[in-house]
Amino acid sequence: MIEIGLGCGMPYGPGASYPIWTTYFPNIQLNIVEYDETCGSAWAAQNPEAVIFFGDQSSVPFLHHVGAEVTADRLVDIIVDDGGHTMDQQTTSLRELWSYLRPGGVYFAEDLQTSFMDNYGGDSSRANLTKKTFIRWIHELVDDIMAAPAGVASHNAWASEIANIDCMAEMCALTKKEKGAR
Repeated sequence: MIEIGLGCGMPYGPGASYPIWTTYFPNIQLNIVEYDETCGSAWAAQNPEAVIFFGDQSSVPFLHHVGAEVTADRLVDIIVDDGGHTMDQQTTSLRELWSYLRPGGVYFAEDLQTSFMDNYGGDSSRANLTKKTFIRWIHELVDDIMAAPAGVASHNAWASEIANIDCMAEMCALTKKEKGAR
């Protein structure tokens, strides 16, 4: 599993999800992506079994480094993006980490209300249709999935690998198709 965002700088503090993951998945191999090295290192000293990668989730080379390190022996089952929540961070993380997710695996993107918050690069007016927010990109991916049976070209070539997209308040889960699935 890869989790983007340890929770540094949040009121609940770093590592709040860690006990949940280890309780529900006792054999989990948890790999955390965190931007704040000072906070993350202090937390890691208390939790040496967790693997932490320090860097910017909007950096393509960094994400490929994380993906290559984490998947040296197998692809991951789950990716959770609870990181910085800017449009660039959310879209880059999904686009670049998707190939490291195993068929049947699930990618969770959280706090998607930031697509409507200007300070995250979102569009609070909902009127600027040229502004590419994460939610607009999710809509585009849904369009790609729905248009494929009609023979309409996809805007995102990898959309053909998506089995389904499930969204609810503030989050979406994208499931990768199993090998051989249509």
